[in-house]
Amino acid sequence: MKLRKALEMEIDTVYKMCEDVKKTYPLWDEGYPIYDNFYESFEEGGLYVLDCGGEIVGSICLETGITNDNYLSLSRFMVKESERHKGYGKFIFQEMEKVVLKRGYEGIEFMVHKDHPFAFKMYESFGYKNMGKIPTPWDDGEIIYYLFSKKLK
Repeated sequence: MKLRKALEMEIDTVYKMCEDVKKTYPLWDEGYPIYDNFYESFEEGGLYVLDCGGEIVGSICLETGITNDNYLSLSRFMVKESERHKGYGKFIFQEMEKVVLKRGYEGIEFMVHKDHPFAFKMYESFGYKNMGKIPTPWDDGEIIYYLFSKKLK
């Protein structure tokens, strides 16, 4: 099992995995994420895949921080439904923490939708703190996000 930067030819595989996740994850829809989101992350060097014996079973994107210039942000995190509850999510986050530190940043932050309570528990179990509601351009009173953060050094 290895977390590594995605190859260009793997963007299609990641996007297909995303389309499968969308079937059971109501917070992602036809408008987000789209293929271009993954392609842009790849172009910026921030698309990572979890490779288990030649099969991609998860992915995550690394981007510019949301509120702190000394932090990087994680987005579009997913693990194939058939591969969940095997510790892959925790492994991905642990490996991303190493990447962020190697790049010279102090920590990680990311947004979590209010209607995703399982994620709240999971991220808190990884040592991330819920910093509270974060304003977003699409906040209409229903689409509410919370900022999770972890200082690494």
